[in-house]
Amino acid sequence: MKQLFIALLLLSADVGFGKSTSFPEEVAGKSDLAVELKNCRIVGDDSQVIEVDFVMKNTSQKEIVLAERWNSWGAYQWSFKLTDAKGHVFKLGNTQSIWYANFLSTFVIPAGRSVVFKCSLCVPFQGFGDATRFGFSAVQSHVPDESGVEVFQGNIDKYHWEYPIELEGRFSAPIIHSMTSGDQNVATNWTGTVVTPKIKFDNRGQIIQDEGLRSWLWIGLAVFGACLLSFVGGLLVARKRYKTS
Repeated sequence: MKQLFIALLLLSADVGFGKSTSFPEEVAGKSDLAVELKNCRIVGDDSQVIEVDFVMKNTSQKEIVLAERWNSWGAYQWSFKLTDAKGHVFKLGNTQSIWYANFLSTFVIPAGRSVVFKCSLCVPFQGFGDATRFGFSAVQSHVPDESGVEVFQGNIDKYHWEYPIELEGRFSAPIIHSMTSGDQNVATNWTGTVVTPKIKFDNRGQIIQDEGLRSWLWIGLAVFGACLLSFVGGLLVARKRYKTS
């Protein structure tokens, strides 16, 4: 009996761990991952679909391993907050809740490198996206109806947001995921939440600069121009004095 027990232990060790590769080394936290939104585009006849690139850059010295979006482990990591010209606020996310196939799979961002995810945002549900583009629909809103009560998905399918729009993206991986399947270990190695800088754009997708920043730019240009004129004036005066001396 003792020999049989030892044999079973050895067999289970070989099946569960003997041929596996090690899990990736954990990365410290959110300071190692930078995110931003780029290349905003407005599509559709009614300008109600926004396409934007979600850029994720690994600023650490180690590779970052994260769950892919198609499976339930990574499905809800990406989200957006959109505020339109009326002040209505939308949270846009992945509305998928059913998987016909589901297992943990990952993607890698090498140290110092970036990956780009193409995203499509809209109010009504338009599917889960495809292999080339992530789809996001409104999962929560702060759009009051006539009675002042907030309405949610299903009540806002016909809502048209008004431009200009302010948009920010969010990536959140709350825990480390791991799975052992056969002779392979699959795991993520990063946890945290990072938020992109906000961008503001019109119905052509053109970025609108913050008014405060624009004012400071004009002030800076005016000061630079005044200094340049003063410098040139000083050179002319010095030249004139040199000729008369």
